Amino acid sequence: MVLKENHFSAFRINWNDKAQNLKELAKELNIGLDSMVFLDDDKTNRELVKRFCRSGGAGMPTDPAQYVRFLNSLDYFNRASVTNEDIMRGNFM
Repeated sequence: MVLKENHFSAFRINWNDKAQNLKELAKELNIGLDSMVFLDDDKTNRELVKRFCRSGGAGMPTDPAQYVRFLNSLDYFNRASVTNEDIMRGNFM
């Protein structure tokens, strides 16, 4: 799977802490932190986000070959339906 810049609504690539980056992204995207999913292989970063964003994060498997199975096992991405707004969301920027 090759992801390109246009596949992302917003991103942060910097040395700021991840909790601050998530807060900035939520504000930029006009969504609540409770609408975001934070995944990280580093427990320290997961704890930082949990402490300052009140949002826990799931730990990634250490073996990248397990990423797809792991992501498919999470309930975060299950949706009952897709609305017209969902389809157009990428055009709202």
